[in-house]
Amino acid sequence: MDRRAQQRLYVLNHVLAHELTVEAAAQVLELPICQTRRLVERYRSAGVGGLVHGNRGRIPVDRLGDATQARVVELAQTTYAGFNPVHLANALATAGF
Repeated sequence: MDRRAQQRLYVLNHVLAHELTVEAAAQVLELPICQTRRLVERYRSAGVGGLVHGNRGRIPVDRLGDATQARVVELAQTTYAGFNPVHLANALATAGF
């Protein structure tokens, strides 16, 4: 559990013990009140596991393959060397990436 999740756990425990209001917890966590309420409900229903993002540990679905990444880096350093990020993206899109 990272530091942010530990802080959320600490604050939400105080909310559930009625030592802290949801509004005060939202201020401490620097989150909107509605999101803090969702966190409290998720913590009540799923426990500590509810505080961790559901996609943690998963590979993003839109991630490029290793071979494609290597080819893009190669092109950026050779053929398209000196291009800024926007122009590089446009050139790669035109090239079919």
